[in-house]
Amino acid sequence: MKFSDRLKRFFQTKKRVVKREYAGASNSRLFADFLTSTRSPDSEIRYALKVLRNRCRDLSRNNEYARRYLNLLKTNVIGEKGIGLQVKAKNEDGSFDRIGNTIVENAWLKWTRLGNCTVDRRMNFVDAQNLFIESLARDGEVIIRMVNYNNPDKFAIEFIEPDLLDDEKNDVLKDGKRIRMGVELDEYRAPLAYWMLTEHPGDMEYSARYTRTHIRVPSEKILHVYMPDRAQQTRGVPWMASAIQSLKMLHGYREAELVAARTGASKMGFFTSPSGDGFTADDTEEQFRSDDECRARHVPPTSGRALTLRHSTRLTQRPHLATLKGRSSGESLRVSGSRTTRWRTI
Repeated sequence: MKFSDRLKRFFQTKKRVVKREYAGASNSRLFADFLTSTRSPDSEIRYALKVLRNRCRDLSRNNEYARRYLNLLKTNVIGEKGIGLQVKAKNEDGSFDRIGNTIVENAWLKWTRLGNCTVDRRMNFVDAQNLFIESLARDGEVIIRMVNYNNPDKFAIEFIEPDLLDDEKNDVLKDGKRIRMGVELDEYRAPLAYWMLTEHPGDMEYSARYTRTHIRVPSEKILHVYMPDRAQQTRGVPWMASAIQSLKMLHGYREAELVAARTGASKMGFFTSPSGDGFTADDTEEQFRSDDECRARHVPPTSGRALTLRHSTRLTQRPHLATLKGRSSGESLRVSGSRTTRWRTI
Protein backbone atom coordinates (compact mmCIF):
# COMPACT_ATOMS: atom_id res chain seq x y z
CA MET A 1 0.00 0.00 0.00
CA LYS A 2 1.32 3.38 -0.96
CA PHE A 3 2.14 5.99 1.64
CA SER A 4 -0.51 8.35 0.27
CA ASP A 5 -3.17 5.67 0.66
CA ARG A 6 -2.14 5.04 4.21
CA LEU A 7 -2.24 8.73 4.97
CA LYS A 8 -5.65 9.06 3.39
CA ARG A 9 -6.95 6.07 5.36
CA PHE A 10 -5.62 7.54 8.58
CA PHE A 11 -7.51 10.78 8.15
CA GLN A 12 -10.67 8.99 7.11
CA THR A 13 -10.71 6.85 10.28
CA LYS A 14 -13.41 8.02 12.68
CA LYS A 15 -12.25 9.18 16.06
CA ARG A 16 -13.54 7.27 19.05
CA VAL A 17 -15.52 9.27 21.58
CA VAL A 18 -14.50 8.26 25.09
CA LYS A 19 -16.56 9.37 28.08
CA ARG A 20 -14.24 10.05 30.99
CA GLU A 21 -16.34 11.41 33.84
CA TYR A 22 -18.58 10.43 36.74
CA ALA A 23 -22.30 10.50 36.07
CA GLY A 24 -22.85 11.92 39.54
CA ALA A 25 -20.68 14.95 38.65
CA SER A 26 -22.73 15.84 35.58
CA ASN A 27 -23.91 19.44 35.16
CA SER A 28 -27.05 18.53 33.27
CA ARG A 29 -30.47 19.98 34.03
CA LEU A 30 -31.24 16.96 36.21
CA PHE A 31 -28.63 18.18 38.71
CA ALA A 32 -29.49 21.88 38.51
CA ASP A 33 -31.00 21.86 42.01
CA PHE A 34 -28.31 19.61 43.52
CA LEU A 35 -26.42 22.10 45.69
CA THR A 36 -23.37 20.90 47.61
CA SER A 37 -20.83 22.26 50.05
CA THR A 38 -17.04 22.08 50.25
CA ARG A 39 -16.75 23.26 53.84
CA SER A 40 -14.92 21.40 56.58
CA PRO A 41 -16.89 19.23 59.04
CA ASP A 42 -16.57 21.78 61.84
CA SER A 43 -17.73 24.59 59.55
CA GLU A 44 -20.84 22.63 58.59
CA ILE A 45 -21.61 21.67 62.18
CA ARG A 46 -20.94 25.02 63.83
CA TYR A 47 -24.13 26.86 62.83
CA ALA A 48 -26.37 23.80 62.47
CA LEU A 49 -25.57 21.87 65.65
CA LYS A 50 -27.89 23.74 68.00
CA VAL A 51 -30.86 23.62 65.59
CA LEU A 52 -30.36 19.92 64.82
CA ARG A 53 -30.11 19.05 68.49
CA ASN A 54 -33.24 20.99 69.46
CA ARG A 55 -35.28 19.53 66.60
CA CYS A 56 -34.24 15.98 67.47
CA ARG A 57 -35.25 16.60 71.07
CA ASP A 58 -38.63 17.85 69.90
CA LEU A 59 -39.10 14.74 67.76
CA SER A 60 -38.20 12.51 70.71
CA ARG A 61 -40.94 14.21 72.74
CA ASN A 62 -43.72 14.46 70.15
CA ASN A 63 -43.04 11.98 67.35
CA GLU A 64 -43.98 8.37 67.98
CA TYR A 65 -41.48 6.98 65.46
CA ALA A 66 -38.53 8.87 66.99
CA ARG A 67 -39.61 7.86 70.49
CA ARG A 68 -39.85 4.23 69.43
CA TYR A 69 -36.39 4.39 67.83
CA LEU A 70 -34.83 5.59 71.06
CA ASN A 71 -36.68 2.97 73.10
CA LEU A 72 -35.47 0.22 70.76
CA LEU A 73 -31.90 1.41 71.21
CA LYS A 74 -32.21 1.11 74.97
CA THR A 75 -33.87 -2.30 74.68
CA ASN A 76 -31.53 -3.86 72.11
CA VAL A 77 -28.22 -2.20 73.02
CA ILE A 78 -28.42 -1.87 76.81
CA GLY A 79 -31.03 -4.45 77.68
CA GLU A 80 -32.96 -5.05 80.87
CA LYS A 81 -29.89 -5.69 83.06
CA GLY A 82 -27.47 -3.45 81.23
CA ILE A 83 -23.85 -4.10 80.33
CA GLY A 84 -22.13 -5.83 83.22
CA LEU A 85 -18.62 -6.76 84.23
CA GLN A 86 -17.18 -10.26 84.24
CA VAL A 87 -13.56 -10.61 85.32
CA LYS A 88 -11.51 -13.55 84.01
CA ALA A 89 -8.12 -12.92 85.53
CA LYS A 90 -5.83 -15.96 85.66
CA ASN A 91 -3.16 -17.23 87.95
CA GLU A 92 0.39 -17.96 86.87
CA ASP A 93 -0.52 -21.59 86.16
CA GLY A 94 -3.28 -20.50 83.76
CA SER A 95 -6.22 -21.25 86.05
CA PHE A 96 -8.83 -18.61 86.81
CA ASP A 97 -8.33 -16.59 89.96
CA ARG A 98 -11.82 -17.21 91.28
CA ILE A 99 -11.31 -15.46 94.61
CA GLY A 100 -9.79 -12.34 93.08
CA ASN A 101 -12.38 -12.23 90.29
CA THR A 102 -15.21 -12.49 92.82
CA ILE A 103 -13.76 -9.66 94.92
CA VAL A 104 -13.52 -7.34 91.89
CA GLU A 105 -17.00 -8.21 90.61
CA ASN A 106 -18.58 -7.66 94.03
CA ALA A 107 -16.85 -4.29 94.34
CA TRP A 108 -18.13 -3.36 90.88
CA LEU A 109 -21.71 -4.36 91.75
CA LYS A 110 -21.50 -2.30 94.91
CA TRP A 111 -20.40 0.78 92.98
CA THR A 112 -23.21 0.40 90.39
CA ARG A 113 -25.97 0.60 93.00
CA LEU A 114 -28.52 3.39 93.13
CA GLY A 115 -27.17 6.56 94.69
CA ASN A 116 -23.52 5.57 94.44
CA CYS A 117 -22.31 5.73 90.83
CA THR A 118 -23.63 9.19 89.87
CA VAL A 119 -23.15 12.47 91.68
CA ASP A 120 -26.88 13.29 91.67
CA ARG A 121 -27.62 9.97 93.48
CA ARG A 122 -30.67 9.40 91.27
CA MET A 123 -29.50 6.58 89.01
CA ASN A 124 -27.97 3.17 89.17
CA PHE A 125 -25.54 2.09 86.49
CA VAL A 126 -28.27 0.58 84.26
CA ASP A 127 -30.14 3.90 84.33
CA ALA A 128 -26.90 5.67 83.46
CA GLN A 129 -26.35 3.37 80.48
CA ASN A 130 -29.89 4.02 79.20
CA LEU A 131 -29.36 7.76 79.52
CA PHE A 132 -26.01 7.41 77.75
CA ILE A 133 -27.34 5.64 74.64
CA GLU A 134 -30.42 7.87 74.37
CA SER A 135 -28.37 11.06 74.68
CA LEU A 136 -25.85 9.78 72.15
CA ALA A 137 -28.55 9.13 69.53
CA ARG A 138 -30.72 12.17 70.27
CA ASP A 139 -28.04 14.82 70.91
CA GLY A 140 -25.21 13.27 68.91
CA GLU A 141 -22.75 13.33 71.81
CA VAL A 142 -22.43 12.54 75.50
CA ILE A 143 -20.31 14.48 77.97
CA ILE A 144 -19.42 12.82 81.29
CA ARG A 145 -17.25 14.33 84.00
CA MET A 146 -15.34 12.00 86.30
CA VAL A 147 -15.57 13.32 89.85
CA ASN A 148 -13.60 12.50 93.00
CA TYR A 149 -16.79 12.00 94.94
CA ASN A 150 -17.64 11.55 98.59
CA ASN A 151 -18.63 7.88 98.44
CA PRO A 152 -16.91 4.68 99.61
CA ASP A 153 -15.14 4.33 96.25
CA LYS A 154 -14.22 8.03 96.00
CA PHE A 155 -15.39 8.06 92.40
CA ALA A 156 -18.61 8.95 90.57
CA ILE A 157 -19.70 10.25 87.18
CA GLU A 158 -21.69 13.35 86.23
CA PHE A 159 -23.70 13.67 83.01
CA ILE A 160 -23.37 17.11 81.44
CA GLU A 161 -25.73 18.30 78.72
CA PRO A 162 -23.98 19.22 75.44
CA ASP A 163 -25.57 22.70 75.68
CA LEU A 164 -23.08 23.53 78.43
CA LEU A 165 -20.15 22.91 76.07
CA ASP A 166 -20.30 26.32 74.44
CA ASP A 167 -20.39 25.91 70.65
CA GLU A 168 -19.97 29.68 70.31
CA LYS A 169 -16.58 29.58 72.05
CA ASN A 170 -14.06 29.75 69.20
CA ASP A 171 -10.58 31.23 69.41
CA VAL A 172 -6.99 30.85 68.21
CA LEU A 173 -4.42 30.47 71.00
CA LYS A 174 -0.63 30.44 71.12
CA ASP A 175 1.63 27.57 70.08
CA GLY A 176 -0.82 26.35 67.45
CA LYS A 177 -3.58 25.70 69.95
CA ARG A 178 -7.16 26.62 69.19
CA ILE A 179 -10.66 26.44 70.60
CA ARG A 180 -13.35 25.00 68.36
CA MET A 181 -16.94 24.97 69.57
CA GLY A 182 -15.81 24.90 73.18
CA VAL A 183 -13.12 22.23 72.79
CA GLU A 184 -9.50 23.30 73.23
CA LEU A 185 -7.23 21.40 70.81
CA ASP A 186 -3.47 21.08 70.40
CA GLU A 187 -1.59 21.22 67.11
CA TYR A 188 -2.60 17.61 66.37
CA ARG A 189 -6.27 18.36 67.16
CA ALA A 190 -6.20 16.28 70.32
CA PRO A 191 -8.46 17.68 73.09
CA LEU A 192 -6.69 19.48 75.89
CA ALA A 193 -9.62 21.01 77.77
CA TYR A 194 -13.34 21.73 77.56
CA TRP A 195 -14.78 25.20 78.10
CA MET A 196 -18.04 24.74 79.99
CA LEU A 197 -20.72 27.28 80.73
CA THR A 198 -21.43 27.69 84.43
CA GLU A 199 -25.19 27.89 83.76
CA HIS A 200 -27.39 26.18 81.21
CA PRO A 201 -28.35 28.64 78.42
CA GLY A 202 -31.95 27.43 78.56
CA ASP A 203 -32.29 27.63 82.34
CA MET A 204 -32.90 31.37 82.52
CA GLU A 205 -36.26 30.94 84.30
CA TYR A 206 -34.43 29.64 87.37
CA SER A 207 -31.43 31.98 87.26
CA ALA A 208 -31.58 35.43 88.80
CA ARG A 209 -28.90 36.68 86.40
CA TYR A 210 -27.69 34.76 83.38
CA THR A 211 -24.08 35.39 82.38
CA ARG A 212 -22.05 33.48 79.80
CA THR A 213 -19.15 32.64 82.08
CA HIS A 214 -16.93 29.63 81.43
CA ILE A 215 -14.82 27.22 83.38
CA ARG A 216 -11.93 25.30 81.86
CA VAL A 217 -12.09 21.58 82.59
CA PRO A 218 -9.01 19.49 81.68
CA SER A 219 -9.64 16.69 79.22
CA GLU A 220 -8.41 14.10 81.76
CA LYS A 221 -11.64 14.64 83.70
CA ILE A 222 -14.00 14.55 80.73
CA LEU A 223 -15.37 11.71 78.61
CA HIS A 224 -16.58 13.22 75.34
CA VAL A 225 -18.23 10.43 73.35
CA TYR A 226 -19.58 10.81 69.80
CA MET A 227 -19.41 9.04 66.46
CA PRO A 228 -17.47 11.16 63.93
CA ASP A 229 -18.72 11.11 60.34
CA ARG A 230 -15.59 12.79 58.94
CA ALA A 231 -11.97 13.17 59.92
CA GLN A 232 -11.04 16.09 62.19
CA GLN A 233 -14.61 16.46 63.44
CA THR A 234 -14.74 18.13 66.86
CA ARG A 235 -18.41 17.76 67.86
CA GLY A 236 -21.02 15.05 67.35
CA VAL A 237 -24.14 15.26 65.17
CA PRO A 238 -27.51 13.75 66.22
CA TRP A 239 -28.12 10.35 64.68
CA MET A 240 -31.59 11.41 63.48
CA ALA A 241 -30.29 14.48 61.65
CA SER A 242 -30.83 13.04 58.16
CA ALA A 243 -34.36 11.86 59.06
CA ILE A 244 -35.67 15.09 60.60
CA GLN A 245 -37.35 16.34 57.42
CA SER A 246 -38.95 12.99 56.57
CA LEU A 247 -40.21 12.47 60.12
CA LYS A 248 -41.70 15.95 60.20
CA MET A 249 -43.40 15.56 56.81
CA LEU A 250 -44.70 12.10 57.68
CA HIS A 251 -46.14 13.36 60.94
CA GLY A 252 -47.91 16.23 59.14
CA TYR A 253 -49.24 13.88 56.44
CA ARG A 254 -50.70 11.44 58.96
CA GLU A 255 -52.23 14.30 60.93
CA ALA A 256 -53.86 15.71 57.77
CA GLU A 257 -55.24 12.29 56.84
CA LEU A 258 -56.71 11.78 60.30
CA VAL A 259 -58.30 15.24 60.31
CA ALA A 260 -59.75 14.62 56.84
CA ALA A 261 -61.15 11.26 57.97
CA ARG A 262 -62.74 12.79 61.06
CA THR A 263 -64.19 15.63 59.00
CA GLY A 264 -65.61 13.19 56.46
CA ALA A 265 -67.15 11.07 59.21
CA SER A 266 -68.85 14.15 60.66
CA LYS A 267 -70.67 15.17 57.46
CA MET A 268 -74.50 15.05 57.37
CA GLY A 269 -76.96 15.05 54.49
CA PHE A 270 -80.55 16.32 54.40
CA PHE A 271 -83.40 15.90 51.86
CA THR A 272 -85.45 19.07 51.69
CA SER A 273 -88.38 20.49 49.77
CA PRO A 274 -89.83 24.03 49.51
CA SER A 275 -93.10 22.96 51.12
CA GLY A 276 -91.42 21.74 54.27
CA ASP A 277 -91.24 25.20 55.87
CA GLY A 278 -92.84 25.51 59.23
CA PHE A 279 -93.23 21.80 59.87
CA THR A 280 -92.67 20.98 63.53
CA ALA A 281 -93.20 17.54 64.95
CA ASP A 282 -91.41 14.87 66.87
CA ASP A 283 -89.25 12.41 64.98
CA THR A 284 -91.36 9.61 63.61
CA GLU A 285 -90.33 6.38 62.08
CA GLU A 286 -92.24 4.58 59.38
CA GLN A 287 -91.35 1.25 57.83
CA PHE A 288 -92.56 0.48 54.31
CA ARG A 289 -92.68 -3.19 53.51
CA SER A 290 -95.31 -3.46 50.79
CA ASP A 291 -95.07 -2.16 47.23
CA ASP A 292 -98.41 -0.34 47.61
CA GLU A 293 -97.11 1.65 50.55
CA CYS A 294 -93.95 2.52 48.63
CA ARG A 295 -95.97 3.76 45.61
CA ALA A 296 -98.18 5.86 47.88
CA ARG A 297 -95.13 7.69 49.09
CA HIS A 298 -93.48 7.98 45.68
CA VAL A 299 -90.80 5.43 46.60
CA PRO A 300 -89.91 2.55 44.23
CA PRO A 301 -90.62 -0.95 45.53
CA THR A 302 -87.93 -2.27 47.86
CA SER A 303 -88.24 -5.90 46.69
CA GLY A 304 -88.98 -7.22 50.15
CA ARG A 305 -86.28 -5.11 51.83
CA ALA A 306 -87.49 -2.80 54.60
CA LEU A 307 -86.60 0.88 54.29
CA THR A 308 -86.84 3.21 57.26
CA LEU A 309 -87.49 6.90 56.66
CA ARG A 310 -86.90 8.99 59.72
CA HIS A 311 -88.62 12.39 59.53
CA SER A 312 -86.69 15.24 61.10
CA THR A 313 -87.88 18.68 62.16
CA ARG A 314 -84.74 20.34 60.78
CA LEU A 315 -85.63 22.14 57.55
CA THR A 316 -83.77 24.16 54.95
CA GLN A 317 -84.88 26.41 52.12
CA ARG A 318 -83.21 24.43 49.32
CA PRO A 319 -85.50 22.24 47.20
CA HIS A 320 -83.84 18.93 46.41
CA LEU A 321 -84.76 15.59 44.95
CA ALA A 322 -82.24 12.99 46.05
CA THR A 323 -81.28 9.48 44.97
CA LEU A 324 -80.39 6.89 47.60
CA LYS A 325 -78.65 3.58 47.01
CA GLY A 326 -79.44 0.54 49.09
CA ARG A 327 -76.47 -0.94 50.93
CA SER A 328 -77.06 -4.56 49.97
CA SER A 329 -78.56 -4.55 46.46
CA GLY A 330 -77.24 -1.19 45.25
CA GLU A 331 -80.67 -0.17 43.84
CA SER A 332 -81.56 3.50 43.64
CA LEU A 333 -84.43 4.88 45.69
CA ARG A 334 -85.74 8.33 44.71
CA VAL A 335 -87.21 10.11 47.69
CA SER A 336 -89.28 13.26 47.63
CA GLY A 337 -91.70 14.67 50.13
CA SER A 338 -92.96 17.62 52.01
CA ARG A 339 -90.71 17.15 55.01
CA THR A 340 -87.01 16.99 55.69
CA THR A 341 -86.03 13.31 55.73
CA ARG A 342 -83.10 11.23 56.93
CA TRP A 343 -82.91 7.54 56.07
CA ARG A 344 -81.28 4.30 57.03
CA THR A 345 -81.72 0.69 55.94
CA ILE A 346 -82.57 -2.17 58.30
